[in-house]
Amino acid sequence: MKMKYLGVDGCPGGWLAAGEKDSGEIELDLYKDFVTLWQENSSPELLLIDIPIGLKKSGSTERLCDRAARSFLSKRSSSVFPVPFRPALKAESWQQANRTNKEVSGRGLSRQSWGLADKIKEIDDFLGRFPGAVELMHESHPELVFWALNGCQEMAANKKSQEGFAERKRVLARFFDRLSSLIDNAQEDLEFDAFGQDDIVDALALLAAARRGEKKLISLPDEKMRDDRGLKMEIVYPQPVPDVISASDS
Repeated sequence: MKMKYLGVDGCPGGWLAAGEKDSGEIELDLYKDFVTLWQENSSPELLLIDIPIGLKKSGSTERLCDRAARSFLSKRSSSVFPVPFRPALKAESWQQANRTNKEVSGRGLSRQSWGLADKIKEIDDFLGRFPGAVELMHESHPELVFWALNGCQEMAANKKSQEGFAERKRVLARFFDRLSSLIDNAQEDLEFDAFGQDDIVDALALLAAARRGEKKLISLPDEKMRDDRGLKMEIVYPQPVPDVISASDS
């Protein structure tokens, strides 16, 4: 079923998508590959995805959007991983990618960042095949989105912990009716071993941001930057929402 707004998070089983239909109904779906996701939800009004889009080919500095995103976060700044330079995505092993990244940028590549390489390459290849998607989807980051949705206060606990999951649910409950049922149904109906609880709240956070509309998105950095293929090197987040929900609120 085609969605008007989408929040998409990469997960072990592929891509977990939280979408809103024209009717306002919210649905969570799991897709093995991004092309299928796009073909079944072609031309949404807005799609936010937690994966790097614009990539550097070479240079001594990382993407400015990553640096800017970390500056908004303290406890969660490490969640903004260093992004591989595009040539490193051709590597067949972390060792090879590490060497290539050093050659083109002067810095190595962590194993954690290499763990995202397949997903990053999948989106990079997708945008080459479907150029019409470029202006309809934006890179975002769930921790930055939660910071904005929670009155400019970042999440206190790690998202993979039960405390962190509950904390994020309390924030999302402001934006989704029957949130618990929505999450429970996704865990029952989809292949739960293909994604985690943290993937659910991340996808829903991105959807909450997308539903507010493109005009209410803020782009990092302020200066518009594009890579050598013309893809935006940016991370977007929604205009901050007032009335903070603290970790102690129920």
